[in-house]
Amino acid sequence: MRLMRYEYEIYHVPGKTLYTADALSRSPQREIGRGEEELQTAVEAYVDSIIETLPTSESLLEEIRRKLHEDSVLRIIMKYCEEGWPGYEYPSIDLVTRPFWQIREELSICQGLLMRGNRLVIPTVLRAEMLQRIHEGHQGILKCRERVRNSVWWPGINREIEDLVKSCSVCVKNRHDQAEPLRPTKFPDRPWEMLGTDLFHLKNDNYLLVVDYFSRYVEIAKLKSTTSQSIVNHLKSIFTRHGIPDILVSDNGPQYSSSVFQTFSKDYGFRHQTSSPHYPQGNGEAERAVRTVKRLIRNADDPYLALMAYRATPLKNGSSPAELLMGRKLRTTLPENPRNYYPKWPDLERVRQVEVQYRQNQKLNFDKSRRARPLSQLNTGETVWVKGEGGGTTGTVKARTQQSDRSYIIETDNGPIRRNRRHLEPASMLKDEVFASDTFDEDNNAQCEKKFST
Repeated sequence: MRLMRYEYEIYHVPGKTLYTADALSRSPQREIGRGEEELQTAVEAYVDSIIETLPTSESLLEEIRRKLHEDSVLRIIMKYCEEGWPGYEYPSIDLVTRPFWQIREELSICQGLLMRGNRLVIPTVLRAEMLQRIHEGHQGILKCRERVRNSVWWPGINREIEDLVKSCSVCVKNRHDQAEPLRPTKFPDRPWEMLGTDLFHLKNDNYLLVVDYFSRYVEIAKLKSTTSQSIVNHLKSIFTRHGIPDILVSDNGPQYSSSVFQTFSKDYGFRHQTSSPHYPQGNGEAERAVRTVKRLIRNADDPYLALMAYRATPLKNGSSPAELLMGRKLRTTLPENPRNYYPKWPDLERVRQVEVQYRQNQKLNFDKSRRARPLSQLNTGETVWVKGEGGGTTGTVKARTQQSDRSYIIETDNGPIRRNRRHLEPASMLKDEVFASDTFDEDNNAQCEKKFST
């Protein structure tokens, strides 16, 4: 109040430059004189103006006054504010009133209301109601704290706001997906060891795509039918040209989850690995290849030449997909020295170093741009809110899948489903939902993985 009439600048002076004692800032408090009385009057007028302009009804203020005098702790605090605090030693204060000790200089009484600065101190019995008013609109933790910064206060209000927002059923159901730290795919040891596959639709036609994780060599096939048997036949044709991979990664489309495809993977001796439903990042290599191939086909006059040009173009590691897969360059429409077409393997060690560094940079950029942080693991039997179309549903955690520790089998009213951890919100604190609780043992893990429908 005393400094409001001045315009001033504040400068910090390091303690090491104070060669003499700063006596003025440590001078004892003087007796209240005429100037102090004027200051006290001005302060009281300022506080009175705050009370008069509070955006609340007189009935609510009257209720707060009544509850303040009924509150055993705040009644003592108000007495301290009027008669003085009992000494200046912290241990001399009663345990229940200690939260007010550090802010005792900010507390005051005005018109029967206990104030901390320009904030009303709320009695204990009214705090639950005030919390609900603070969370109107279901804003986040920071926004709710901003709302109370100039309105109400009580000890631990910030923690109670955080607990309320985290346990709010509406907030849990509509919370945005939190990105987890990126896990780059391990660079394979050799070509055609690990493949990704996906289906896509373009210009009224359906296509099957297969991409090699080592060389990024792409094979595509136009489909007359999207049945599992048609997919299997085209994959067999591709495998006869390049061999059978160790691992084939796909999404959970019906063509890949059918018994026909499971029999195909068993007969040909490769491991079929699937990503979580509604989580295309789990099959990121194929998804990225689909986007590239769509651009080539959409923009090119001759899609075959465009695809051949992609296969012959060097990647960031300095070698083209054809060189990394077959050890030779492809002859394209561009004229080139015939000697360049002689078989010659790239320096695979250098390629590996470049690819590892590239994946590390991708991880750093992804984690920083999306503010990724690890999500807590879910326990068997824990109730969760499953995000999805139609608003989502509730379910119970049955197990983590063997393919990824971020993928879970969830038991819902419509049967077991599989979801990534990003799509699951722990709902153990929700009070307005009824959950089913079933038992589960580890022997059912493999059975659950085969049973999930989507």
